[in-house]
Amino acid sequence: MTFEQEMAESDAQVVARNGRFEWTRRELLDLFNRSADRGNWKNPINRVVTLANDRELLGLREAIVFFTGSVPTLTAIGTNRYRVRATGYYRTIGA
Repeated sequence: MTFEQEMAESDAQVVARNGRFEWTRRELLDLFNRSADRGNWKNPINRVVTLANDRELLGLREAIVFFTGSVPTLTAIGTNRYRVRATGYYRTIGA
């Protein structure tokens, strides 16, 4: 199996579930990238994001926990817009 095949297989795995929703690793990564610090994904998170629906809202929370180990706060600031804050990977692991 090639590296690309292994990555595709990994990305297709369901890695999170919340209620009736489930997400693959790729879906969580795409959601996480909307909120992560552009310079270094391990830094604290403080960003405004637009999310289309409850699945994306719950998925973003799952994504931040999955990739950083930190639990985010998501504050509604308008229709489908949220302020996302999380301590990030470095602070969560004590680095």
